Amino acid sequence: MIESLVADDPRRAGDRLLSKMCEVTGAEGGAVLIPQSESASVFLSYRLSLAGLGSLPIRFQDHRARLAKGEFVSASGFALAPVTAEADTPLGWVYLENPKAVDAKELKPFLLGIAKAVAALGESGAARVPNVNRADANRVNILRILEENDWNIARVSRELGVTRRTLYMRLAAFGIARKKVPRLAKPLTA
Repeated sequence: MIESLVADDPRRAGDRLLSKMCEVTGAEGGAVLIPQSESASVFLSYRLSLAGLGSLPIRFQDHRARLAKGEFVSASGFALAPVTAEADTPLGWVYLENPKAVDAKELKPFLLGIAKAVAALGESGAARVPNVNRADANRVNILRILEENDWNIARVSRELGVTRRTLYMRLAAFGIARKKVPRLAKPLTA
């Protein structure tokens, strides 16, 4: 069954395996993380909510020591599983959001398939994973636009092409506290 999900394109194969893993565990969404200096960046994601994306770095850092040892971490609302090559070389981790039933033995074939996809993508020069964490880049971009527009949510949401509600959700997901900027009085004209 796993072999039928693997395609020639490593990213597509990883995406298919991640979606099937979410289906098997009943997870609402998931992501494949790859190591990047002192943290991890999202390599692939499947139906991951903004709340899940926002809590991902905290959950990863909280369980970093156990994950470094190659342990499987399952807690209320999430599961983190190591993605290792056959020589137990750590390549990354799989994050599952709100899984209903997680069995580490049942996930092993999926994890090996994702490990092959991550390794193949890392080896091919054309499909190399960028070093920029997309979530961090989005956070920096939103902060820049907020500063340029004096924290005016309506103007920022128009510039980003999203609703104000979506912008508020992104601010919450990125942990950005809204800054109140006083309005300057208009000069009196005679």
